[in-house]
Amino acid sequence: MTLTNTSELLLAYAQKYNYEILKSKQSLDKNKAYSIINGGQLEYGMNWTLEQANSF
Repeated sequence: MTLTNTSELLLAYAQKYNYEILKSKQSLDKNKAYSIINGGQLEYGMNWTLEQANSF
């Protein structure tokens, strides 16, 4: 199996982690989501600390 939409998959799992593990109620800003999809920093896009991003 080959993953072709890796960034979108990463974003989906990051959102799930954000809500279920970190218990964050903050909604994701569309511009920040696009930055993740386009190779941006996950901690910026999800408003995480570096520690939270590394834990993910």
